[in-house]
Amino acid sequence: MKHLMLSFVAIILVTGCAKDRTVQDYNNDWVAQQKSIIQQHAGTYQGELVQKDKSVAAFSFTVGDGANVVPANDPTGRPQVLMTGTMKISIGGARDRQVHFENAMLYTDQTFVVHINLDNIAGRLDILGRFDGDRVQGQVISDNNYNTAGRFVLARNAPAVDSGKFRVTGADALSTGADFNQLYSGTANVPAGLGLEIPNGNNTATQRSQVPVQMSVKNTSSLSSRNAENFYEFFLGVKSLDISFAVEMTAANVQLAGTLNTEVNPPTLVGIEKNPTLYRRSLSCTALHDGSWNCLFDTGISGQLIHGIVLKPSSIGAN
Repeated sequence: MKHLMLSFVAIILVTGCAKDRTVQDYNNDWVAQQKSIIQQHAGTYQGELVQKDKSVAAFSFTVGDGANVVPANDPTGRPQVLMTGTMKISIGGARDRQVHFENAMLYTDQTFVVHINLDNIAGRLDILGRFDGDRVQGQVISDNNYNTAGRFVLARNAPAVDSGKFRVTGADALSTGADFNQLYSGTANVPAGLGLEIPNGNNTATQRSQVPVQMSVKNTSSLSSRNAENFYEFFLGVKSLDISFAVEMTAANVQLAGTLNTEVNPPTLVGIEKNPTLYRRSLSCTALHDGSWNCLFDTGISGQLIHGIVLKPSSIGAN
C-alpha cells in the first residue's frame, strides 16, 4: 500500500510538471535535439565531383558546427533548424568555385535539401544529399537539369583530392567551366577575294591558300564575383563565352558573344560578332575527339565563308 501511494504521488508530480511546460519549452527541446543531430554531421567531407560518368573536379562539402534557427510565423508553431555549410569545386590552374548555404533542410532519414538563392540572374541551384555515417553522397543540379548535374560521394576527414589531376584543355576545359583563357591555333583554306594576296612586284600578286588562324575563348561565367551564380553556371549544359577570332590580314580580333552547348554530341561552339561595323561576322564550331574544334567562319559577305578551320588548343592560362 505504501509503494502504491508513492507511485501515485510520483504520477501527480510528473503530471503537474508536464502541465507547467509551455509550447516554448517543447520548441526549445526540439531545437536542441535538431542542433545535436546536425553537430553529429559537422566536419569536412572530401572527394571528387562527377559529371556524365567522368570525374571533373575535386569537391569538398563542409557542414558547420552551428545551425540557423528560423522562428515560426505562428507563435505556437515549431521553428526551423537549418544546416549551414560550404561547398567548393577545385580544378587545377583555376580559381576555386565556392558557395555558402544557411538553409539546408535535414530530415529524419538523414537526407537533406539545399536551395541556393541566385540574386542577380534567373535560375535555380539545388543540392540533394544523404548522410551515411562518415560519408555523404548527393548531386548538384542547375535548373532541374539532371543530365549535367554533378554527383559526389565524399568521406569525412579524408585527405583533400589533388585538383591538379583535373587540369583540362580544349573542348573539355570549356565544358567543365574551368576558369581560364584558352588559346587555339591552326590554319584556314581561304577563298580568293578576301585580300590575302602576297605582292610579287610589277603589280602582281599570288593568292595565299592557307593562312594562320587564332581563336581565344574566355569563360565569362568564371569571371563573375558572385559566388552563387558562379557555382550555378558550372552545372549548366549551355554556357556563355567570350570569343576573340583572328584570321591573319582579314578578320583580326573579331569579338564574338559565344555559346557552348554540351548537351549535344558532339558539343558545339557558336559566336556572333558583338559590335559589327558593316557586316555581322559569325563562327560555328563542332568539337573533335582530341579537344580541337572544326570551325566555319562567315565573313558576313554573301558567299565568303571560310570552311574547314581546325583549331587545336595551344595554351591555357588561369585568369
